[in-house]
Amino acid sequence: MTSNGFFVLKLKGSFLENVFMNNQWIYLTFIPPFIIVYSELFESIVLTYS
Repeated sequence: MTSNGFFVLKLKGSFLENVFMNNQWIYLTFIPPFIIVYSELFESIVLTYS
């Protein structure tokens, strides 16, 4: 899953791998089967299936 080209979230097995393309941090909440992502920079929330 890519959002605005700033970060990529990949789910490998039971581990959530965060690959950042810049220095902006995001907050992650993993509630199966959803991943809730909050980006303070863009003030946006992305809800995606794992």
